[in-house]
Amino acid sequence: MIGGDATNDGWELLLKNITPNALHDSSARYDAPKCDEDTRVGVTHEIMDWIQNRDGPQRLICMTGAAGSGKSALLQTIAERCTPSGILSAAFFCSSADPTRNTVSLIVPTIAYQIGLKHHAFRSAVAAAVKHDPNVFSRSLQSQMDILIVHPFEGLRRSQRPDANTFPYVILIDGLDECIGTSSTTLHPVPADADDRHEAEDRQAELLTAIRRSILNNNLPFRVFIASRPEWAIRTALGPGGHLRQMAYHIALSDKYDASGDMRRYLRRKFKDIGLQIGDSLWFSEDTIETLVQAASGQIVYVATVYRSAEVPGGEAEGYPHLDTAQGAGGSAEEILVSDLRSLVTVDKDGSHLNLCLYHKSFSDFLSNKNRAKELFVPKSRVYTHLTKCRMQQITGCPLDFDSRAYDKYILLLLLLLADREELVNYWESSVKNLRHVKDNLAARKPEVAAIITEFLDTLDRDLEPVGVKGRIQLLSESN
Repeated sequence: MIGGDATNDGWELLLKNITPNALHDSSARYDAPKCDEDTRVGVTHEIMDWIQNRDGPQRLICMTGAAGSGKSALLQTIAERCTPSGILSAAFFCSSADPTRNTVSLIVPTIAYQIGLKHHAFRSAVAAAVKHDPNVFSRSLQSQMDILIVHPFEGLRRSQRPDANTFPYVILIDGLDECIGTSSTTLHPVPADADDRHEAEDRQAELLTAIRRSILNNNLPFRVFIASRPEWAIRTALGPGGHLRQMAYHIALSDKYDASGDMRRYLRRKFKDIGLQIGDSLWFSEDTIETLVQAASGQIVYVATVYRSAEVPGGEAEGYPHLDTAQGAGGSAEEILVSDLRSLVTVDKDGSHLNLCLYHKSFSDFLSNKNRAKELFVPKSRVYTHLTKCRMQQITGCPLDFDSRAYDKYILLLLLLLADREELVNYWESSVKNLRHVKDNLAARKPEVAAIITEFLDTLDRDLEPVGVKGRIQLLSESN
């Protein structure tokens, strides 16, 4: 009994709107991934230091990283470290493949449920709130957070019942990017179309806003740890001008923390265990480990999958189809172009040049293999054709402007270099002739490219009329 039938009714109603599968110790997540010994030591210590420093100015920590970078394993490790000391208040592990934990609508009730298990008076307050408003679960996320977390805690604080030094204060949310927009009763691994994706992003952003307004702005003692791929909702919140940029401590796994050393130690230890099982301690080499580490591109899930495949009797070491699924998963024009691919690619600036880099080498291997990529495979010839079309369209889309001083200077420069007017005319006419020859050769195989070249040549002929290139050169020579 927690204080009468009415209160019990409220708690029972709450239980119908939570998902036990999302807890860190749920049976649905049995043998959940966590950091292996002596891996991710530095970042784990950094996170635990932040958690234990309750006087720190930032009470929200956001960890972003590409798929397979070890975010879920880190949160599981943190949850298991916080549990024995009694500081874990609640944890919610999202999963796109589990319809009971792939929506944000169950996050707040499930967190309130876990806090209530740890504090009797808080549980009574939550149950009474649900009894008073049975429709609270259909309200906005901020209203849910206010009714189920903020108001019960503030009521306890006014009665001076909670001891701030003993009240569990760590809230963990993993996989924010895996939450879809609305509840689903079937497997729904990813939003089906653009509208679904936008709805999912809006709901993820709504949760981040609710955490800021309800927990951070109300000076509650909780320290919240959120992990996500660097998708739109969390990326914009943490980016320049984002509403969490100053309030959150940001850990970018893929950018700052090199896991190569962790992966080498992990593989070395695991491969030695296999060697003991098969009676051959020399079955692997350091070169093998280094090859796997380089192929992993910083993603721990790759080497963990390699180990599991090697551990299975008769397992093949040359192909991992299951990796393909893992990999598939406002700013400059370049940033907008890749905004929906931030979990897979990054844009690096090298001076004035921009380079598109893949986080996962295995993803690059997948895309370049026709047998594996299937309909996603794009041959190099098609890429070259596309780039040629874009460049020619850019050229024909701009006026050649043969009367401009810049173009006159270009012809004069050629005159100086070739030192002969007739040679310049021959050079020009030969270049145009070669271009017409290329156009004729492409007419049957690549008619769309040939059409663009034809448009360019027609523009060239039209703009040089009526004097022609020889007459143009003659006029320039006489005037200079």
